Amino acid sequence: MGSLNTLIEGIANIVGGVSGVRSAPAYPTGNIPPLPFAITYPESGTYEVQPDGIKRALHTITVDLHFSRQETARNIDSATALLDSIVIAIFAAMRDGTLIIDGTGEIEYTLAAMSYAGIATIGYRITLRDVKIRD
Repeated sequence: MGSLNTLIEGIANIVGGVSGVRSAPAYPTGNIPPLPFAITYPESGTYEVQPDGIKRALHTITVDLHFSRQETARNIDSATALLDSIVIAIFAAMRDGTLIIDGTGEIEYTLAAMSYAGIATIGYRITLRDVKIRD
């Protein structure tokens, strides 16, 4: 089974490769990156051990896409365009084998007021649910 860290870093690299995303670290950092930026992290998950001793894990991976709250209407429009590009890039990476996961046929998103390192932002919370790292 691949590692959760490798999965998070892989998704962050895919998101960081989308034109318009200025920074896309895996895991939160102490300082606010240049806007717009995306942070990828494991939100939750479950681990279980089968009777035969095989471990099974399902993860919920979140990508928070942050924009400035100044000029909110324009930034929501930009964020929506980036949301589409990020989702297309993640699905493409799943199809071509760059991202070795099973169990994600849906990607959820929510437009939300956010904050990061004490700075108010707005953007999308992108959620991949029931992600299984392929063996």
